[in-house]
Amino acid sequence: MLFTICLTLFVHLSFSNSKTVFGQKAENFEIFLHKSRNRRETPISKKSLIEEIECLPDIKRLCGTLPPNSDDLFVLECVQSFKGNELGGISEGCQHTIWRHTMDLINDANLNNISQRSCGHDLENLKCKVTDRSGTLLACILDHRDNIHSSPCKAFIQRLEWVAFSDFRLIAHFLDACSSNIDKYMCGRLQPSESLTQGQTLACLQQHIDKLDEQCQKQIYHLSEIQADNIIMDRQLYLACINDHSKFCPEIAPGSGNVYKCLMQHKLDRMMSQQCQDQLLRRQKVIARDYRVSKGLARACKEDIKAFHCRRDVSDEKDIRLAQILLCTKVTKDCQMEMVEHRKILMEDYRLSPEIVSQCSEDITKFCNGLEVGGKTIHCLMEHTRPRKKRERVSFKCQRAVETLVKEADAGEDWRVDPVLREACKPVVDNSCKDVRGGDARVMSCLMEKLGTDHMTEACELALVQIQYFVARDYKLDPQLYRQCRDDAVRLCHAKKVWADDNASMDPERGPLVLPCLYRYAYHSQKNLKESGKPFRENYPQYIDQNSNPDHPITGKPVTR
Repeated sequence: MLFTICLTLFVHLSFSNSKTVFGQKAENFEIFLHKSRNRRETPISKKSLIEEIECLPDIKRLCGTLPPNSDDLFVLECVQSFKGNELGGISEGCQHTIWRHTMDLINDANLNNISQRSCGHDLENLKCKVTDRSGTLLACILDHRDNIHSSPCKAFIQRLEWVAFSDFRLIAHFLDACSSNIDKYMCGRLQPSESLTQGQTLACLQQHIDKLDEQCQKQIYHLSEIQADNIIMDRQLYLACINDHSKFCPEIAPGSGNVYKCLMQHKLDRMMSQQCQDQLLRRQKVIARDYRVSKGLARACKEDIKAFHCRRDVSDEKDIRLAQILLCTKVTKDCQMEMVEHRKILMEDYRLSPEIVSQCSEDITKFCNGLEVGGKTIHCLMEHTRPRKKRERVSFKCQRAVETLVKEADAGEDWRVDPVLREACKPVVDNSCKDVRGGDARVMSCLMEKLGTDHMTEACELALVQIQYFVARDYKLDPQLYRQCRDDAVRLCHAKKVWADDNASMDPERGPLVLPCLYRYAYHSQKNLKESGKPFRENYPQYIDQNSNPDHPITGKPVTR
């Protein structure tokens, strides 16, 4: 009897404890399920997109009859290839369905599975972690895509990029870094919250690139670099220039960075549409802020930039302005060719130079209002640096900005980088300098020799003198003179040893005064004056170019002759 009572009590207590334990486990399991559901905004769809009833009419209208086994990536590529007005006709139910399938596609676990066929070993080498989020794995793959070498995997990633660039919220770090800037510049208002074409968000932020927070800037530069591989990734530019692409670059197929280069070469053509020109300008502004956005330049000059320390004093984390790379003189032939193309870009459009925009805005309004962009505004400012009457001259800060631009573009080295000079002097070059090899200021020297002859035209002479005014003020802009006289300039005239001076540390007096100093030491009749070491500033007024600005280079006050 006692045994039965004890056994009954034991079973009762054990069952009670079991209920407590299992109840706790059940409660924990419910919490786990709840958390798991909340890890994704939407559950992964079991149906493929082509099987979704809500989208059958729209997909058939846009893409025609697709194979029944078409995967979601294939269908999404088709949908994203259409213009905004065509996508606008998609029903709201289908838009939401497409959005859901897109989110499912780039869910880390799902993306890891579908990537194995094309990128199995490559993904292992990238060491990208699979998380419980959407977009993290994709962001890691895109960050390290240059380390992938197999062609099938490269092709697969390019397809993923096309889908990802339809909405930048799919790339995890973008929203984290740029959400406040999107609100500040109202870039998020350009499209609905679940729009199929979010490319305008990036385009809007690129327009404000110099005002963005540092972390957001970093993301914008990074995404812009990815876009550089394929014009299709820059949806706004691709759609704006689709007809211009057919007109100017029919032999270049979409899918490479060469389309950018071709379109930029025709940017100033009167036959190019205004909308395409505007989008190219947006792209060029980002390149001017960070040279790496130009894939052609970055690839051609990668080893040179390392070997010749073109990024000196700047960490790898910082954006490097195009101008700093262009000021690097010791480069190989392939890099030099890319540099010439990018120097042309700077000379073609003053809006790509932040210094000109900020320091010369009033002067442009006063002297050059209404001129076309193609280098004419820059030459207008050059012309107004020379008049003797102060009211007809640009401000000193604007003059310094123009000097900086001429140096960055190295306009004295190759006449072809200046569109105004190129157009004005091409007949003279074709007639009188056709046998002179380009570069190293050889053609410029030939043109200078033709001044005052019947071969020279009035338009060429004007453009040439405007450029030569700045070359004469800085001996480093004449490569032949610099090569032969550098050591003497450093020894006798206290010139800087480095060609690419940082404007912040450069002595403003020294640049314009080196050439008169060299002239004095070379041609002064009194031998003892050559060797006296007497400060050359005392003799500066005797050697001012008769066509130059008579103001002192620092104070802006007239120099007494």
